[in-house]
Amino acid sequence: MARRPCQGHRGFLVLLPLAAARLAAAAALPRVAEQQSCGGFGNTLLQAEQDRLKAGFVQPSEDAPNLGSVVQGKDCSLWIAHLADRGEGMQVYSQGNQDGILQTIFGHIGITNKRFVEFGFGYEGRNVTEEVMDHAAMGLNTRLLWKQGWNGLYFDAAISAPSFGVVKALLTEDNIGQTFEAQGIPKDIDYISLDVDSVDYWLLRGLFRAGYRPRVLSTEFNPNFPGDALITFQPEWHAWTNRRVYGASAGAMNKLASENGYVPVRIMQELLDIFFVRRDVLEQYCDMATVPSFFDQSSWLPQLSGHAPCQKEDVSRMLDLQFLLEGNRDAASNKAKEVMKSVGMCDESAFS
Repeated sequence: MARRPCQGHRGFLVLLPLAAARLAAAAALPRVAEQQSCGGFGNTLLQAEQDRLKAGFVQPSEDAPNLGSVVQGKDCSLWIAHLADRGEGMQVYSQGNQDGILQTIFGHIGITNKRFVEFGFGYEGRNVTEEVMDHAAMGLNTRLLWKQGWNGLYFDAAISAPSFGVVKALLTEDNIGQTFEAQGIPKDIDYISLDVDSVDYWLLRGLFRAGYRPRVLSTEFNPNFPGDALITFQPEWHAWTNRRVYGASAGAMNKLASENGYVPVRIMQELLDIFFVRRDVLEQYCDMATVPSFFDQSSWLPQLSGHAPCQKEDVSRMLDLQFLLEGNRDAASNKAKEVMKSVGMCDESAFS
């Protein structure tokens, strides 16, 4: 799979090396101490955890697995707003601030089985080593979780590396559920990260149809489309062409997720991922009136990515979801082309 970019998933990204002390702090934060550097903590565990969050130490202590309803009542607006933070400690191994987003989310909804799955990244033909895993695809969403003692699997179409949890498998909508079951992945796994640059929508639909309901889910999205557009890549896999045709619109991914019981909590304006939390989980810790709507979160879309404009060979691969699900592929293609032309994501010659 192609490398993901700084703005959109496959551009030019420079990951600055972090100090060893920072890595250690992000991977294993102290339970109560750090008093001098964090401005002092209270004497109670509750005050300690509040101070940790305020100070940016987003990994919860082992003594406080369910901070959401304790620390800030059920008003979740503050910690959800914090998901946009790009400050120190929010990015350790991930491409953007996905590390910090996950630490913050799980710091408020707690952890159950400490299991994850991530798929849709590449190793560029190299032998898999610790160093390769640290920098795979310019940043795994789950590498920090692995270092914190989580158990996880990485699916790759070309590489098997059991020592690092990498399973060789060509995933499709029809086989993804069976493949997960064969690997003993629980249906209510804590986290799944999905980013394949093409059939993301269809793989997620396959997971839902197989009964998988992760507590937290993130998916890549195509930011070139308006937030209310329901556009997806064709069901048939095709290699990414390094242009603006890939994945699915935020609206399409949100429609699928919401129909299966999920609520978006962060649409990354770095043009990378959408993070969803399962509604029944989020409702335990949040007054849902304090969770921003998808409409509010997606109001900045569309945003043209830094990839090359799409060409004539690309445009037929994007389809309007509603027409497609109704069985009218020609209308689905024409509708998608109208949207692509209106936002200027392709060369004019692409539509001639």
